Amino acid sequence: MIRIAISQEALEDYASGSEGVRLSSDERFLTWLRRQIAAFDPHHDAPLGVEPTPVTWPVGMRELNG
Repeated sequence: MIRIAISQEALEDYASGSEGVRLSSDERFLTWLRRQIAAFDPHHDAPLGVEPTPVTWPVGMRELNG
């Protein structure tokens, strides 16, 4: 399981931006998310037959709003 935790500050900044700024933020976030998924090992640190522990990916101002 992957948990994506977006900071309150990043959400507020995103919500207060213009439509153009939000579209740019959307693209930035999608690019970040694709890189994270491509590098993710779903079997990280888990012995054979044991479900891996959940992972949290924090999203802050830089990842969402640049």
